[in-house]
Amino acid sequence: MLEAWIDSTIDIYATDSQRFLRGNTDPFANPVGHTIAVELRRLLDGLLAGDGDDSTDQSLDQIVRLISVQELAPSTAISFVFRVKDLLRAQLSDCLRSDAMRELEDRVDRLALRAFDHYSAQQRRIADIRIRENRGQVATILRMNQIAWQDAECDLQPRKGGGE
Repeated sequence: MLEAWIDSTIDIYATDSQRFLRGNTDPFANPVGHTIAVELRRLLDGLLAGDGDDSTDQSLDQIVRLISVQELAPSTAISFVFRVKDLLRAQLSDCLRSDAMRELEDRVDRLALRAFDHYSAQQRRIADIRIRENRGQVATILRMNQIAWQDAECDLQPRKGGGE
């Protein structure tokens, strides 16, 4: 089930990235694929154990940070959480009572809501970074423009001395 969840999560990446993420298991050469695998394992363990939100929050945040820098719609970015629901149904629906299965699905839904909160916060951080970068670029352009005007004013002023 974990491998299927990892594969379905990697499916949200571009095709070229998918090949790389699936093909290289070295954590140093492929830190994104490694992080996805490790953190999804922790999330799945937490879901199945019924751990509280705090126990899965760090793993959820790590995955969302990776996904949020991709050019994806929010629904696609968060879809990895919902994909585990189908996998759980396929693997556990025969083993669990309907009320236990419903509780597990509710945990997945709560996880998805928290994932959206993490995604929104990460998007705000990215937007803030872009704004700071743009402000820095504008400030540099204004300084360069001011220097250029000062140089132009110097060239326009008549020279003193020199017998003119």
